[in-house]
Amino acid sequence: FKNSVFVFCKADEDINLIITKNLYDILLQFKKEIQKLYVPSNKMLLLKPALDRMNANYFKTDCTVEALSEACGISVAYFRRIFTKKFGIGPKEYLIGRRINYAKKLLASKQFTISEVAEICGYSEPCHFSREFARRTGISPRNFQSLEKTNIELSTFEEK
Repeated sequence: FKNSVFVFCKADEDINLIITKNLYDILLQFKKEIQKLYVPSNKMLLLKPALDRMNANYFKTDCTVEALSEACGISVAYFRRIFTKKFGIGPKEYLIGRRINYAKKLLASKQFTISEVAEICGYSEPCHFSREFARRTGISPRNFQSLEKTNIELSTFEEK
């Protein structure tokens, strides 16, 4: 795209052909990227039991990749492969992301302590929860609560 803009500004005689070629190159690259993310519908049907379970139980400690693949009736390796191809992240990362987003809501409500939020979100150790929260948001749960009290916009701390 930058090349097309450069050529356009330069105003060569063959400008239209060069710009057209570059735009077709861009479209071809988009097509290749979309094809990488395509998962056939029959494979998506394989993931449905796991997705339903993940969305309903992401905060439970028994929501493991092994249990999810078993619910789908496929191997753990195959489950990871098609899940990652579809969503761009692994199932464990997806679950952790859901837990952290849920934790942000609970912390913002100011109804729970950090230890309670950790337990509600499926973390048996508050220290592990705090490390994971800080790693993904760039701020500790305690500081997140403090910032929420001063009404700073929470969207600043979206997942990294």
